[in-house]
Amino acid sequence: NGGKVANLRIQSVDDYFMEEKTEIVKNPETGKREKVTKMVYEWEDGMDEVYHKSMVRALKKNLQGAMFNLIIIDAINHKLSTVSDYCMEAVNVEGGEAFVLHCGGGDDA
Repeated sequence: NGGKVANLRIQSVDDYFMEEKTEIVKNPETGKREKVTKMVYEWEDGMDEVYHKSMVRALKKNLQGAMFNLIIIDAINHKLSTVSDYCMEAVNVEGGEAFVLHCGGGDDA
């Protein structure tokens, strides 16, 4: 890339499952109870399709803004149609390319 540093964006489906949760915990130093807000992963069954559509829209927006020269989509793409959605958006941009990396594991190993 001519010695230029890649302007990288990672879009992860896990971000859609992260939620803020507030809980009351005992402060070990003071012994007082206080509110603590944490980000926790909350799986929502049946939301895959909704989140996939949202990720494709976000990808399109990122590509149109031309702010990134490398975008990584971190998502489970167990159907060719989901992979195709991302690839079609990438190749519709002038000079855009799509690369698919399959990481074997589980039953695929």
